[in-house]
Amino acid sequence: MKDNIIKIIKSVVPYLLSLLAGLYLIVIFTGSFMGLAQYKIAFTEKFSDVLKQLALHPLSHYLAYIHEKNPLAIILSIALILYLIYFALRRKKAKGSWETADTETHGSADWGNSKELFSKYFGVGQKKLKEDFDNSIDQEIIDKLNKERVEE
Repeated sequence: MKDNIIKIIKSVVPYLLSLLAGLYLIVIFTGSFMGLAQYKIAFTEKFSDVLKQLALHPLSHYLAYIHEKNPLAIILSIALILYLIYFALRRKKAKGSWETADTETHGSADWGNSKELFSKYFGVGQKKLKEDFDNSIDQEIIDKLNKERVEE
């Protein structure tokens, strides 16, 4: 029971940290946007103060944006939550597809010597292969090449 709880906590913690980091970035982005709207011309002078306040007090600013129903903060928060849910589901699905069989190989990996591999995938014998190769070559071209080589 305790092991299951620890396992669940370990699987949830990365998503909670991602959520907090994402919300922190949302606060800074939304606050910067709001500061730009408020100060317009003097924004370059006030920007460092705005960022300092946002970085030091993200929770109070985030709660203020949600209380004021700031559309930018709400839309970005919803997008972040949906993205994390999508990522979590996709990761869980991908993890299941990476499981291997009891053969200690991954995917279609196959081990063996060259004779086993060639006999398995290329069932053509050496004599048949030579005959097919000889028949595929145009004899006139061979004669012409031999003739040119002799003339040199």
